[in-house]
Amino acid sequence: MENVKTKQERSLTPDDESHRNRGMTPDNMLPSFQSISPVFSTANLPRWLSHYRALGFEVQSHGNEYGFATRDGIQLHVSVDPEHDPLRAAGCAYLYVEDADALHAVWSTAAAATNDVAMDVAGGVSYTRNVAPVDTSYGLREGAHLDPDNNLLRYGSRIKITK
Repeated sequence: MENVKTKQERSLTPDDESHRNRGMTPDNMLPSFQSISPVFSTANLPRWLSHYRALGFEVQSHGNEYGFATRDGIQLHVSVDPEHDPLRAAGCAYLYVEDADALHAVWSTAAAATNDVAMDVAGGVSYTRNVAPVDTSYGLREGAHLDPDNNLLRYGSRIKITK
C-alpha cells in the first residue's frame, strides 16, 4: 500500500523548498522551544519583587530596570516603566499547576499579609486580588491572582469531566 501523506505531513517534508526558504534543514526541521517567559510592567520594581517573593518565587533584579521571579522551572520577567498605568497596560500569564485550591490558599494568605496596593491612578486604587478556583467544562479547575500592577496570573489544575 502506498504511503499517502496528509497536507500537514507534506508541509513538513524535508525536500520541500519552503523549509530552505525559512532557513530550516532536513536535520533541524522545526527547532524546539525551551521555555517561555512573560514580561510584565511595573513602575515600582522593589514592590514587584517583594510581592512575588511573598507568593513564593525566588526574585532578583538586574539593576533598577529589570527583574525576575522564578519558581518550579517557570520564570516571570518584569520591566520598569515609570509611566506604567495599571489601568491601561497589564500583562497576563497562564500557569498549569498541580493543585489550584492549594495555590489559591497560599497566595491569598501571602497577598493579605503584604497588603499590596498599586499606585493611585486617576483617583482609583488597584488592590491585589485573588479569585478562588472554579471547575470548568473543559477539564480545568481555574483561579486567578491580580498583582498590584494589574498583571493577571491565571492558573489551573486538571480535573475529570463528568457528564
